[in-house]
Amino acid sequence: MEIQTNKRVPRGARTKKKIFDAAIELIKTKGYQNVTIDEICAACNVTKGAFYYHFSTKESVIEQIHLDTDQIVERKIAQLLKMPPSLKIFQDMSYFYGEITVERGVEVMRHKLHSSLDSDPLSGGYHNFFDPEKRPVLKLFKSIFQEIQKNGEVIQEVTFEYFFRHLIITYNGVVLDWCCSDGSYDLPSEIEMATQRYLKSFQTKYQD
Repeated sequence: MEIQTNKRVPRGARTKKKIFDAAIELIKTKGYQNVTIDEICAACNVTKGAFYYHFSTKESVIEQIHLDTDQIVERKIAQLLKMPPSLKIFQDMSYFYGEITVERGVEVMRHKLHSSLDSDPLSGGYHNFFDPEKRPVLKLFKSIFQEIQKNGEVIQEVTFEYFFRHLIITYNGVVLDWCCSDGSYDLPSEIEMATQRYLKSFQTKYQD
């Protein structure tokens, strides 16, 4: 979780970061099911009361990954938008997403994918993931896509919702294979290549 630890960061945010980082490191090395809240608290020297103040359950630590990733991605997009919008932004973001995933680790991502399968579809969590009104970073992606489409780089018939949903399917498919392979290959490069092939299907002119 990218919260800078310095005097300008509120104490509560620093404590939450300590808990999050300790939990992720333990899960990376031992696996989600083999880590207890007591171990997390001991690893970062906080009380169980402090843990439950910031996280309602161990699972909520995993849920925090979505929020953190969105914040990290927003900052990365701001850097990429110094250049004119193009489909290459989505390709570059795919490599960056792969780097974040590798940093999280195989065990963390295995549980994240597994918990997505176990989630209640009626709770709205899965649908909220694709709702620009619920996720500011998605609203940003949508505005970039619409600008690219307006410039004629992307075919007009496709909607952002279709484009983004299948982009995530591409990402998750590679991540799932990477997890099944125990992280044995270069994930960022593999995701970037898969994304490049996917993006070509939406270009008004195919490029080599």
